[in-house]
Amino acid sequence: GAVVMTNGTQGTALADAVMRSIASAYGWPDFGPRVRRAVAIAPALLAALPGTYRYRDTGSFTITRNGDALTIVSPGETPERLHADPSGEFFTLSQDVAFVFDPGSAVGHIQINNTAIAFRRESK
Repeated sequence: GAVVMTNGTQGTALADAVMRSIASAYGWPDFGPRVRRAVAIAPALLAALPGTYRYRDTGSFTITRNGDALTIVSPGETPERLHADPSGEFFTLSQDVAFVFDPGSAVGHIQINNTAIAFRRESK
């Protein structure tokens, strides 16, 4: 087994990376990296998704368009590319979460394992 403790802003991402490295070295299949396939983001979504979204009482993230790509950032964090997978969900490379947007609306949810956290776009 292994225990990883952090106390920084990006602590979860660091702990996940350390656990994946240990799992790789020791052959632990349950902690291996999740393999996803990225596809091009549809032009309609490139236009529709940018904006600032709020979840729970204090959480937020902002999506911006950069040409044919989308970038996501939470306050105090480093911006990163938002990828689309063939199922229509979106993901980043730093965390094992999915961003699911309800078609034609300003709502959706963040899927973390079996937990869905609802979000709503506040502004474009």
